[in-house]
Amino acid sequence: MRLHAFVASLAFVLSAASAEVAVVRVPDGGFKASALVDAEGTLHLVYFKGEPSGGDAYYATSHDGGATFAKAVRVNSQPGSVLGGSSARGPHLALGREGRAHVLWPGAREAQPPGALFYARLDGAAFTPQRNLMRRTTALDGDSAIATDRQGRVYVAWHAVAPGTSPRSEADRAVWLARSEDDGATFAEEANILPEQTGVCACCALAMNAAPDGSLAILYRVATERTHRGMRLLLSRDRGVTFTGRQLDEWQIAMCPMSTAALLPARAGFLGAWENAGAIRFATFPGDSIPAPGAGPNRKHPSLAVNARGETLLAWSEGTSFARGGDVAWQVFDAKSHPLGEPGHARGLPANGNPAAVALPDGRFLVIY
Repeated sequence: MRLHAFVASLAFVLSAASAEVAVVRVPDGGFKASALVDAEGTLHLVYFKGEPSGGDAYYATSHDGGATFAKAVRVNSQPGSVLGGSSARGPHLALGREGRAHVLWPGAREAQPPGALFYARLDGAAFTPQRNLMRRTTALDGDSAIATDRQGRVYVAWHAVAPGTSPRSEADRAVWLARSEDDGATFAEEANILPEQTGVCACCALAMNAAPDGSLAILYRVATERTHRGMRLLLSRDRGVTFTGRQLDEWQIAMCPMSTAALLPARAGFLGAWENAGAIRFATFPGDSIPAPGAGPNRKHPSLAVNARGETLLAWSEGTSFARGGDVAWQVFDAKSHPLGEPGHARGLPANGNPAAVALPDGRFLVIY
């Protein structure tokens, strides 16, 4: 791809003697960044552009750590079919076997079919026509998640209701998983993977990732008795066939907080981060969670990255609300989860936006928003 004229505003901030953090804006006025770095050091970025009620997803790559990006390619084959309303909805990126890009997004109101969850994968220089992965389920509300493994499997998770249940009842919502064994060429019908019915907080997103040993983890927010909305971990040791559940915390609130979460494979299992009552917590499972240091207003939408030295970057938003932007903050931690240096801060997070954290091969971090 030829180089796009856009040049990222790349400002490095020394967070500690061993870790630098760069702040990078999404190109071309986009937002809702979803980003990953492949084994060769190429930065892959998917982002949203357009009206929150219906816009487009774009894919771009960078070979210089986010300083410049190649010309973006539209992901969705049906124009305006990507829902971008709230920071808990938008396109998501996963990198599969041989670095193939896989993208998932909730359909906009005018998309066909209505209420769909769409998927497309990169095929050469363009994406395949978008496909709806929902066969049994309805009432998609909060966001979805996508993960891949080295054997060509693609996992897609979302929460919704089955036919014959109430689309308005959070108690009837469950977490569903569709699996592909052939790099996303085909998907099996979705299956309810909850080991026990907990309900699901309707507008909240979930997070998912796969580890090299075949483990698959999902974070989702429960909705028990309408007011118990703590975070729960689902863990599979058999590549998504069966799951166990573990409650991570409690949050009593009689409304959906429109939260998101982050999840990465770690040496001891998985590293996760999530919101609880305006604070960000993170943990290496099966360990206990700890809060992000410092104080900021209404902390939400965490993102995680781990570099080759085992240092962790935790980024999040501050001061946001529905359809209102805010700021981005971050903290670097050493391999033992001790803070390195002071937290970082940048202004100008767009409404409905979120930060994305990635680690570069040389140990530097990027925060993209």
